[in-house]
Amino acid sequence: MQKIHGTMMDAVAPNKEGALPQAGWHFLEAQLPLAWAPLARGLALQLAAAQWLARQSAQALQAGAVLPTLALDPQAQRDGIELASGVADQCRALQAQWLQGLGDLGGELGQLRQANTLSKYLDQEMNLGQQGLALIGTQLTAATRLAENVQNNLAWFFAPRQ
Repeated sequence: MQKIHGTMMDAVAPNKEGALPQAGWHFLEAQLPLAWAPLARGLALQLAAAQWLARQSAQALQAGAVLPTLALDPQAQRDGIELASGVADQCRALQAQWLQGLGDLGGELGQLRQANTLSKYLDQEMNLGQQGLALIGTQLTAATRLAENVQNNLAWFFAPRQ
């Protein structure tokens, strides 16, 4: 997507005959594939969630079968403590990144910026909103990645003990 600057000083291509209808058709053609996008995205999310839930269920059954034997295995206890410690470290790091990002965003939000036009003011506000959404997206992705890694590590942990 191209960025558009709309000031009176910007160079604007001369209006060609039929440019507006041509742009309208281009817009409509670009929208046709988008009609199926919500359905496709919903199905992709449903599939990913179903796979995650199936792995969780299988892992819960596996853990339930193995847990009684882990109480008597000192090496398994040490491995479990190391695994839990690593997960806790990752959670603390994730929380530190979140708080740092919120602090940076809050600091920028609290600054008085000089915006002498409405367009500059709106540009600054939209930039803050985009930064907030980027922070949320990054944190959600990192938290999901951590959950998936924990799931894989637990599968590795339980596999030799069955």
